[in-house]
This record gives sequence, C-alpha cells and structure tokens, in this order.
Amino acid sequence: MTVAGSKESVGRFVLQRLRPYFGLLLGAALLAGVISLCKMALVFVTRDLLNEALQGGGSDDSGASQALFFSITIVVLFALQAGARMCRIWITRYASVMAERRLRTELFEHILLGSPGRLQRHGRGEALTNIPIDAGRIRTAVGALVTVVQRPLSALAILAAATQMSPRLTLVAVATLPLVALVILGTTHATRKESAHWHAGLGRLTSFVRDFLDGHRTIRAYRAEQSVALRFGVLNRAEARSALRSSLFRMGAPPAVELASALAVSAVVYVGIHDVASGAMDGGEFGAFLVALGLLSEPLKGISVATGLWAEARGGLARVHAVLVDDSSSPPTPSAPLRQPSTAPSEPLSIQLRGLKLQRGDNVLAEGIDLQLGSSELVIVQGDNGSGKSSLLDLLIGFIEPASQPETFLWNGRPAGFVDPLERRKRIALVDQETWIGVGTIEEAIRIGRHDANASELREAATAAGLSLPLDTLVGDGGRVLSGGEAQRVSLARAMLSQADLLLLDEPCAHLDPEAEEAFLQTLADLSAERSILMVTHRTAPLLVADRVFEFLDGKLVAGSGGRS
Repeated sequence: MTVAGSKESVGRFVLQRLRPYFGLLLGAALLAGVISLCKMALVFVTRDLLNEALQGGGSDDSGASQALFFSITIVVLFALQAGARMCRIWITRYASVMAERRLRTELFEHILLGSPGRLQRHGRGEALTNIPIDAGRIRTAVGALVTVVQRPLSALAILAAATQMSPRLTLVAVATLPLVALVILGTTHATRKESAHWHAGLGRLTSFVRDFLDGHRTIRAYRAEQSVALRFGVLNRAEARSALRSSLFRMGAPPAVELASALAVSAVVYVGIHDVASGAMDGGEFGAFLVALGLLSEPLKGISVATGLWAEARGGLARVHAVLVDDSSSPPTPSAPLRQPSTAPSEPLSIQLRGLKLQRGDNVLAEGIDLQLGSSELVIVQGDNGSGKSSLLDLLIGFIEPASQPETFLWNGRPAGFVDPLERRKRIALVDQETWIGVGTIEEAIRIGRHDANASELREAATAAGLSLPLDTLVGDGGRVLSGGEAQRVSLARAMLSQADLLLLDEPCAHLDPEAEEAFLQTLADLSAERSILMVTHRTAPLLVADRVFEFLDGKLVAGSGGRS
C-alpha cells in the first residue's frame, strides 16, 4: 500500500480526530502555562536568594526569616509545578487513549464495511498492523503535540526572566538557537524516514506470521520448517534494524541539543564573568542567569524529543490515513439520491444480466453475459479455474461492480447499482468456498444468518444442512476444531437460516463424501421449490438436480449440458 497524504494532510487528519477533546487539551495547555510560570518564578527566587546570600543576609533573625521564606517558596513552587504536571499528563493521557479508541473503531468499521477484494489485494497482515499498532500512534502524536506546546512556553518564560536580568547575555545565549534548530530538523527528518521503513517492515513481518499460522500443518507436512524459519529471521532482523535506527535518531537528538547548549553556556560564562567584574551585573543575577540557562536546556531537549516522536507517529498514522481515504476499499455506487430502497420481501426477486462485462481490476474475465434468475429454480454454473465463476457470485452479492453500463445488471427491473448493496444482501445468502466459522459455538456461527431466529429454527436449519453435532459444540480458533465437511455444513445451515430469496453457493460439495453429497443435493432440490439457488461447481453430481446449467467458455457464458429432464 502506498502511504498517502502530505505532512499537512496527516497533521489535519490527527487534529480532526482530536476535535472532541480540544477542551481537555486546552486545559492541558493552561496547566503547561502554570508549569512555565513556576519555572520563571524559580529563576527570580534564585536571583533574590543569591543576592541575599552574597550581601550577608542582615541580622540573624532577619536572615533566618528570609531563609525560611525562600525555602517555603521553593517548596510551594515545586509542589505547584509537580501537581500541574501530573494533572497535565493525566488529561493528555485520557484524551489520547479516547482518541485511539475512536480511531481503532473507525478503522475497524471501515475495513469491516469495505470491499473483500481490497482486503485480499493488500493482505490481512496490513490490517493486523493497522488496527492494534498503527492506530495506537495517535497516542504518541498527542503526547508530541502537547509537549511541543508546553516546552516552547517554558522556554519563553525562562527567556523572559533571563532578558529581564541581562538582555546582553540573553542575546549571547539565543545566538546558538539556529544551531539547535538545525539539529532538531535533521534528526526529525532522519527519524521520519527510518520510522516509515520500520512500519513497512512490521507490516511484512505481521503478514508473514499470519500466513505461517494459516499454513502450519502444510509447513510441517512438507518439512519446510527450516526455510520458513530462515525467512522469518530475515524479516525479523530487518524490522529490528529499522526499529533500532529509528530509536537511534530519536534518542540522539537530546544529547546533540545538549552539546549545542553547551556552546551557549560557555559563551555566557565568558561574557558574564567580564560583566560581573566590571560591575555591569551583580553576582546574584549572574548566578540566576546560569540557572535559567540550565533550565532552558530541558524544554529545548523536550522539543527535539517531541518532534522525533511526531515523526515516528506520523509513519503509522499515514498508513491509517491512507486506508481511511482509499475509495477503493468500498465498491463504487451512485450518489445517495439515486439509490432506492430494496424491493419489499413479498415481491418475488428477479435478477437480469444483459450483455454484462465481468472484470476484476484490469483483467476481463467474460463479456456479453446474459442470465436471468427467477424464483424457485436451481441453476448450476461451471467453468475452468479463473473463468469467472466466483467473480459472478461476488458481482451478485455486491462485492464488485459490473464493468459495463448500469443497465446490464438489473435488480427487479432497476439498475442494481441504484439499490443499496446492504439492502440487496438482505435477500441473498452466500456459502463461500473458503468457509469462515469464527470462534465460539456452532449455534453462534449459524445465528449469523439471522440473529432473531429461535431455537427451533436453528435446529431445523442444522438438520437440513446435515449437521449432526450439538449446537453448543465449541468450534475452536477459526473453526479449526471442525472438519472441512462439518464446517461446510455449518455454513450451509447459516445460509438456510437466513431465509434469503437467493442462495449463492461456491463449491458447496467440495468437502462432502458421495453419500453426504447426494443427501445435500436432494436438500437443495427441495429448497429450490421455495427460493432460487445459484451454484458454481466443478463436480458433475449437482448437474442431476439442476434446472438449468451454464458454462464459462472462452470468455462467454453459454448454456451447458445436464439438468433435470
């Protein structure tokens, strides 16, 4: 996937997701202001304390009172600063966690409602990285943004105090700031570049692990453990190198800022000693100025850390942004005013394909397809692998759109593209070739077909599908406890429970033995008296119960041989 969006667009994307929490973040900014004022006050208290110490402090009672005052003032300032910092951190953390939760939900629902074709093209490994990892980068981004607000405030407050004491020394110190800025910009650019490599490598590693888990049995059966382990090692090392390089640039910024700040300190010490010696500045102010200069290094280092964090966060958020703005993740449909409600369930369903072109991406599978599906019939479509059988099912259920004019695909006499795909799917049930069961019990897997079904309807659907296992049987992770045939029967029961007008079946007999296949086909023949069934298959046994048979041949859908006499 190409990471879309400029720096500005990703920044705008983050701000839009933080909009509900602007009030909280404003409170955090105000607390940052309190912290900055405390730092400025500490500079002035230090100046007065040093002046008092250098001047002898007066009488013993007066000196003791002033020492107590300074001690209490310092404790109060530090306590106020600590309390404000703790509250700011908590508010920031709360806002960032809530923003992350909302972004994960938005991303999950976008992928959930998106095109299955897009998920197949980009891989599930990308989604596994996007949702739990990339979306979490908004927390890093929030911390970076709040830090970028607070640290300059602290720097400005300290500079204001320093300027009040000695404008000349302040100018000497500020002269090194361009060097600090160059250090921050350079490390930020390097961090952003390495972070992008890291996120890409993490996505490849996650995808590889997901594929390995899916193919674990095959890998062991073919003794391919060593080659798989070597491949994992290559990806794992590449990800680790990128992570270390990204961390190196981000962590190297503060020491570089400290080194640049050391130049400012040395210049200030050189000029300040001459000013104190000439009487242009008293010792207390010079000491307080050095304290202010020491305090100034903290916000400067903080700015460099924050920019590095933002550069790192931006890599993951750019990937999330690219997914959410990718129009290809949803099938194209006409504008909302053109959409019409689906036909009432009581109206018989009629589907017409007239001269339709079937296409996936740039690959044209078939052209000039003519097919009409009415009620109460069983239609079989055959053809070689890649001829377009499964793509025809995807077209009917709305996962892909026709490559030709809208009038080539009619839903009850109207262009199907003008009817909401979700409404269309209410009248269609799919039994996919790759059976998905989920986790939980068989009952939960079947109930996906119709959530409001009662126990009697569930049992009838399971019996009709030839399922003998108890409904409370646990299916395991991804249904892997079930055999292929059992999983297929669960999927069939789910479709039957839906009471859809049209059943679409993709190789439904692939995992059934001959006896089970014969019983299942008889069930389909009985069901076709109540609803339409379109089955794509390579097998010959289904031809005996079909009302009509078609075949994809040389890019055309032609009438085939077979069917009930």
